[in-house]
Amino acid sequence: MSSGYELVPPTDSENPADQQKDMGVEEQLTKSEARDGDQTAQLVALPTSQPRTKAAGLQRHQFAIFLIGVPAITFGTLSVMYNKWLRDADHFKTWHGTFGLLCMLWIIAQVGIGGGSVWFDGAAFGGGVKAKALWKYHRLSGYILFPMLLFTVNLGGAWSNWGQKYTSAPVRVLAFVIAPAALLTAVYSRVRTSKMKF
Repeated sequence: MSSGYELVPPTDSENPADQQKDMGVEEQLTKSEARDGDQTAQLVALPTSQPRTKAAGLQRHQFAIFLIGVPAITFGTLSVMYNKWLRDADHFKTWHGTFGLLCMLWIIAQVGIGGGSVWFDGAAFGGGVKAKALWKYHRLSGYILFPMLLFTVNLGGAWSNWGQKYTSAPVRVLAFVIAPAALLTAVYSRVRTSKMKF
C-alpha cells in the first residue's frame, strides 16, 4: 500500500536493490516498513548520515518552522497583545506573559542563527565550516527552547485566570499538563547529543 509520500526521494531506478544502495540502514528500514503499509514510518524523520536525506530533513524542518510554527506563535502573540490593548490591560504581568516574551525573542535569535548558518552556504557567518560550527549551538538552543515553550503553554492554559475561568480542570490537565509532557518525552527520546560534539 503506497500513499505516494516517501521519507526519501526515490532514485531513478524502480529496482529496490538499486534504491537501497543510496540509502543508509535507517532509510532502508523506513522505506521497507512504509511499503508494508506502516504509514506512520513515512512521517518520522530519522537521524541519517546520507546527504540527500539530510537535505530533505532540513527542508521539512524549515517548512514546519516557517509555514506553521512561526506564523502560529506570532498570530497567537499578536492576538493576545491586541486583546490586552483593547481592554487597556497591562502586558507581561504574569509568568506566562514573561516566559512568552522570552520565548518570542529566543525564537527570533534561533531563526537568525539557524537560517544564517545554512542560507547561501552560511555566508552570514563566514560560510562553509565556520557556519556549520554554529549548527550544534542552534540545535542545543532548540532543545532548551522547546521545553520552555511547553512550560509557557502550561502556565497559560493550566494556571492562568483565563484557563481556570473558561476550561474545566480535566481538560486543563490533559491539554496543558499531560500533552506537553508527552510531547517533551517523545522529542527528547530522539535527542542525539552525540551529533553535537562539543
